[in-house]
Amino acid sequence: MESSGGWISRNGIPILYGTQTGTARDVSEEIQRMLRRLGLKSRVFAMEDFDITTLPDQQFAIFVCSTTGQGEVPDNMKKFWRNLLNRRLPASLLSSLHFAAFGLGDSSYVKFNYAAKMLQNRLVQLGATPLVRRGDGDDQHAFGLYGDLFPWMKLLAGALSEYFPSIRGINIDDIPQELPPPRSRLALDQISGSTQNLLQFPGASAVRLVSNVRITAPEWEQDVRHVVFDTTGSNLSHNPGDVVWIQPKNSNEDVARFGKLLNLNLDSWITQIVPTADVSNDRFTGQENISDLLPSAALSIARSCPVRLWDAVVNYLDIAGTPKRFFFEMLSYFATDDLQRDRLRFFASQQGAEEMYDYSIRSRRSYMDVLADFSSARPPLEYLLEMIPLLQPRPFSISSAHSLRPNEIHVSMVVVRYKSYINRVKKGVCSNWLATLDPSQGNIIIPVWVKK
Repeated sequence: MESSGGWISRNGIPILYGTQTGTARDVSEEIQRMLRRLGLKSRVFAMEDFDITTLPDQQFAIFVCSTTGQGEVPDNMKKFWRNLLNRRLPASLLSSLHFAAFGLGDSSYVKFNYAAKMLQNRLVQLGATPLVRRGDGDDQHAFGLYGDLFPWMKLLAGALSEYFPSIRGINIDDIPQELPPPRSRLALDQISGSTQNLLQFPGASAVRLVSNVRITAPEWEQDVRHVVFDTTGSNLSHNPGDVVWIQPKNSNEDVARFGKLLNLNLDSWITQIVPTADVSNDRFTGQENISDLLPSAALSIARSCPVRLWDAVVNYLDIAGTPKRFFFEMLSYFATDDLQRDRLRFFASQQGAEEMYDYSIRSRRSYMDVLADFSSARPPLEYLLEMIPLLQPRPFSISSAHSLRPNEIHVSMVVVRYKSYINRVKKGVCSNWLATLDPSQGNIIIPVWVKK
């Protein structure tokens, strides 16, 4: 593959994301798949994991970032952003860089996509050249972030064709869709015993649940809880306004349903997960860390191996989450029913964006709901680990003062239950899981993070 410089031919265009909930990573991987279909190599990095000292040497880069709070950059972008704001950086530092930026936000907020706007302005101040206009993914759009993502990706492909002659004149929609190789290979076995290596959540502190009390009357329709965690030995501290992020678990009911839908033996054990040879040979030099090569859920499970499949699904797969476009595209490859396959492909297309948004996102269908609706599509476990994202921690405001209770974190929590657009009862994964826990029945340890 030709390129404008040696770096691209060796490693690919870096796609850097800043995210709070994982959506920016999903978008980055969507862009990566487009580039791969065009024959262009790329690598996806969290901004905090990218060596910013190499940025002046790049000829191309793509940035995807969300905006959190009141126009703030997400946590895993903060270090990168601080370095980029260094006043001693020369105005010509990034004069060799051609870049594209896509922001994720909600236009109902005054500082809509503020992080992406600030990032683009700063890159231009340092001499970088935009390839295309900034993309603005908007939760308020009728199609959600896809309302601008698809048009923006086409603009990006056109802009890159000016530097890569082999893709000139190519329409992305005309490229035949082929099932890509799985990004991971896993080994299953039958082992007796219990999983020993859970709680593999980087940066998390293990705290103990000591109280979980309903504070609304039993007859009141809304269940509000006062939850207390003992932080002794964790070195956690917090200030007014700080937030505790709690790593949830899927309910036993959901896990059993998921296993039944896919005919999985949830008592089997995953003993090893490694990147496939096709992935490392196709896109990378072979010298990367495993975290660069594995999907996020597969990586977390790999760190816990050997792990019982039941425990892997309970702790790591967001099976109650809402599927995005990529899930429908991948699911279509495994549908044996022609009508279901065509429907899935339509949902994954730009023409089907409105119906996909209505069916999945607006209606709050889960991965399990979609698998039940498209019963002829049953992907192998290797593919499921990249089709279903990592179960993400949930944020809760801290309702206690560290100065008064230095070894405790208190949370006042609403147990989320509601009816969706299609009149189905939906439950918040984290709050409903916490509501079931009784600290008097044993030692309950939960991974948490405290953030500003």
